[in-house]
Amino acid sequence: MTFADKADGTERPNTQKDEPRVLNPALQGGGSHGAFAWGVLDRLLQEGTINFEGISGTSAGAANAVVLADGFAAGGRDGARAALRGYWQRVSDVWSRGPFKLPLIAGGNSDFGLENSPGFQFIEPMTHF
Repeated sequence: MTFADKADGTERPNTQKDEPRVLNPALQGGGSHGAFAWGVLDRLLQEGTINFEGISGTSAGAANAVVLADGFAAGGRDGARAALRGYWQRVSDVWSRGPFKLPLIAGGNSDFGLENSPGFQFIEPMTHF
């Protein structure tokens, strides 16, 4: 693998590609951040030269950390990837059937957000009390 030098466009070899690296990620919270972090973790787990020494997180980041650690303990890198994929698939399944499910009129309209779901419209006013 090579990288382009930004100054003159020449390529230089990646001398670090085979060197083992250790990461200690701290994962932030927030549902969409957690889903994004899953993708990043999945890619990092594919790299044989990247090792995790520790991992921490808050909220969705903590869920990713626990699922990754449990999956890794059970089946190594592939186990961690499978555990994360399974976890986020279940999260997706629950939300697609739950009280915040979008009504049928939402159709394929990508601008039709959560605030238009009947469940959200019922619960949201109660959060103001």
